[in-house]
Amino acid sequence: MSKQPVVTIKLEVQIHMDGTTPTVIVDTDAIDQRHPFLTPVLQCPDSGTRIPVTPASTGATTGSITAWALFQTTAPDDVRAQVLPASTDVRSLQPSTTTPTGTVEGTPSDGGLLWTWGAGNMLPGAAFSTHTGTANWFVVWAQSKCNGSGSGSMSGSGSMTETWIPSPFSFTGVPLGTSGATGCSGSGSGSATRAPAQPGAKTYPALWLVVSCGFEVSPLVLFNANWALRAVPGTAHPTWDNAADGRAVPHIQLKLCPQNGWELGFRYNDTRVEYVLPFRANPFGPLVFADRCASVEGLGPVVLPKILVSAV
Repeated sequence: MSKQPVVTIKLEVQIHMDGTTPTVIVDTDAIDQRHPFLTPVLQCPDSGTRIPVTPASTGATTGSITAWALFQTTAPDDVRAQVLPASTDVRSLQPSTTTPTGTVEGTPSDGGLLWTWGAGNMLPGAAFSTHTGTANWFVVWAQSKCNGSGSGSMSGSGSMTETWIPSPFSFTGVPLGTSGATGCSGSGSGSATRAPAQPGAKTYPALWLVVSCGFEVSPLVLFNANWALRAVPGTAHPTWDNAADGRAVPHIQLKLCPQNGWELGFRYNDTRVEYVLPFRANPFGPLVFADRCASVEGLGPVVLPKILVSAV
C-alpha cells in the first residue's frame, strides 16, 4: 500500500451559551504536510510482487534484497529504506524529524531522482519461504529540508526542520532463483512487475557506448570492454546491439521496453546477465545501471558491477 498525501488539521469548536454563532479555532501548528513529490512515482519492490531474497546463510529464512525508488520532479535531500515484517502496522508510520532507525541509505543518481540499494547497500531483514513465499513491507523514507510551503514542515518557532516521509509497499519474499519468482533487478527467473514506462520519444541515438568493467568471474570477465551498440532496424521496440553472435564474441543488447524501461543484456554462449533501468523521459541518457547481487545460471550468486551507457 502507498500512503497518499495527507493534511491533518486540529479543530476546536466553542459553543457559546448565549446562543451566538459558534467559534471554530484551527490549530495551525498541528498541520502535518506530506508533499506528493516525496512519494516514489515508481519503485521496486512494487506492491504485491514476488521478490527473490538472497539468504543470509545456509538454512536461513531471512536475507537481503536489491531495490530502487524513482521520484518524480522533486529530488529528496536523502533517501533511506528498510524491510519490515508483514505484522508491522504501517499505518502507524508517521513523518519523523529524526533519522528512522534500522534504515539503509540509498545511492543517488539521475540528478538525485533515482535511488538504489545494490551490492554494497542491500536491504537486510527480508523473510522468505518456498511455494507461497513470505509477506514483507518495503518502506522508503524520503527526507526534505524545507518550510511549511514545501514538502516538509515548519516548527512553531520558524526554524527549519528535516522531515522524513515514509512510503510503505508490500511484497512477497521467495528464495533466490526460485522458478516463477520475479524481482526488481532480474535476479530471479522472471522479471519485475511495475508501472508501464510509456516511452514517448520518437527520436533516439543511432549509437550508444557501453562502458563495462568490474566483472570478476569467468566467463563474465569477457564483458569487460567498451562496446559500441548500433540501432537494429525493423524491431518492435527501439533496440541496439554490437552485431555479435554471442559465441565467438559476447552479444550486447540495449532495448527500450514499454513495460520495464531500459533493458541491457550481456550474452556469451549460455551465460546471460541482464540489467533494468526505469525510463524517465531520457531517450538520450546517460544511463547508469546500478550494481547488484544476482544469481547467474551455472555460476550461482555473483556481484554485477555498475554499467554506464552514453549516447555517441
